[in-house]
Amino acid sequence: MFQSNKWISSRFPKSDDGREVEKIVLNATFWKKVWHVKKSLEPVAHVLQKIDGDGTQSIAFIYNDMCRAKRAIKVILGDDARKYGPFRTVIENQWSSLFHHPLYMAAYFLNPSYRYRPDFLLNPEVIRGLNDCIARLEVDNGKRISASIQIPDFVSAKADFGTDLALSTRMELDPAAWWQQHGICCLELQRIAIRILSQTCSSLICEHTWSIYDQAHSKRRSTASRKRWNELTFVHYNLRLRERQLGRRPGDVVSFDNLITENVLDDWLVESEKQTMQEDE
Repeated sequence: MFQSNKWISSRFPKSDDGREVEKIVLNATFWKKVWHVKKSLEPVAHVLQKIDGDGTQSIAFIYNDMCRAKRAIKVILGDDARKYGPFRTVIENQWSSLFHHPLYMAAYFLNPSYRYRPDFLLNPEVIRGLNDCIARLEVDNGKRISASIQIPDFVSAKADFGTDLALSTRMELDPAAWWQQHGICCLELQRIAIRILSQTCSSLICEHTWSIYDQAHSKRRSTASRKRWNELTFVHYNLRLRERQLGRRPGDVVSFDNLITENVLDDWLVESEKQTMQEDE
């Protein structure tokens, strides 16, 4: 790269920043550190690849996969807290800001392929996530109470949860399908479980973050209110997820991503400063 005519003829070899970059990249220690980071983060990369491997990846598996990835990183780095600590901190920060949602915890709890395993992680955040989802997804207070009362039957594999067929299909059936077939003794909890476990997920929220940020915060859109920015982000990533589920790629002729960039952003964000200030008030 640094011997190419394009680099030599550019302004970078003559600048302090350019010389510093060349010095770093040509240093063997730099590439050893790059390899170290790559090797350490491979478990997380595998989780993201699994999420985007097809359009049907269920939300029921993500919490467990991330926990296993963090344990794998710990093993790779020899169980040395000084080595895996910085990686764990970065992962936890990203998980908290992007993926730490009650749905993931509730889906983990309700997934029969995990719930009955001896290594199931009954962390307080898992219980809180389940309780939060029950409260949000069921508006009828009586049905909320019924769903909460039915949880011990699921945990203890009572009634239809404990039949030979239910036991033998815990690992075979899709979690939502398993609840559809074997949750008939707990209708209120069954309804909530199916709604949660039927959700698909994607790593799209990790993609194009800065480009979307720049589109919404350019000078001509500097008057956009925070509320509209949040709404825009919500619509953008849901349409991107829908696009992925339909099997389309961003480069296809018909693309929701292109529609958003060309139409929705301008229509939604470009407005007079006076109008935006009135809405914010």
